[in-house]
Amino acid sequence: MDALLDGRVIFTIIKYPLAFMLISLILSMSLPGAALTYSASVNVFTHGTHKILSMNLSQDRISVVAYSTNYGKKCVIADRALTSAEKAGLDEFFIAIPLESLQDRYENKNVQGEIHRTFDICVRGRCRHIYNYFTEVPVLDDVVDRFYRIVPNMKNARCD
Repeated sequence: MDALLDGRVIFTIIKYPLAFMLISLILSMSLPGAALTYSASVNVFTHGTHKILSMNLSQDRISVVAYSTNYGKKCVIADRALTSAEKAGLDEFFIAIPLESLQDRYENKNVQGEIHRTFDICVRGRCRHIYNYFTEVPVLDDVVDRFYRIVPNMKNARCD
């Protein structure tokens, strides 16, 4: 009986290789110990389209680049691998981000200013692009706070 069952399984795998690959992929993503993938990019703009700060974080790397408002000069504030201590808690932090409930746009139309931010947040292959203009969104502020915790000198970063 076991040999017959094994034969059926092997026949099914041969007959439907795509289905087998999809099921294997889904199972591997749900197994404990499966690698969690996440990333966050935050870009800060002034005067509509002029980028002044770019921050990128993944499960093992961080980069922060400030841009001059004069002639496009850029200054790398950080571009390095994360330490073990910096990685601590990032998995739980990113898993807790409620991507589905976030809006695509947070905008305070009563304010006329020059600064806005964009966020690109991905967790386990699900991504959101979010525009933020003078609106406090605690989840987005927490993402920015993670960058400041890892690169504290970023708060005074300038590139003139």
